Amino acid sequence: MKDGLYGVKFQTPFGAGAGVIVKNGDRVAGGDTAFAWDGSLNVANDVLGGQLNVQRHDQGMPSVFGPLNTFVLTFHGSGGEEAATLTASTPSAPGVNMTIEMKLLKAA
Repeated sequence: MKDGLYGVKFQTPFGAGAGVIVKNGDRVAGGDTAFAWDGSLNVANDVLGGQLNVQRHDQGMPSVFGPLNTFVLTFHGSGGEEAATLTASTPSAPGVNMTIEMKLLKAA
């Protein structure tokens, strides 16, 4: 995957949302209207994996994982140079899976 700014759409059975994430090497950081994210993204032969540390910054906005304020999200999936499709989960919400679509908005 190229380094740059990505638009992100995500969904769980509790709801959907969207945000942005910046990829720089194997580091990623971004957020949406309620949460900030930072972590790692590893790419090998178009197979992606990594973790995000997720921290609430707006108590008034709902979470697609229910009543969580801070959690670690683990994800994996596939992608090309400018897009990715991922599945994610957190031990803080057992049995709740998230689907994620990433699309490059601006290359670094």
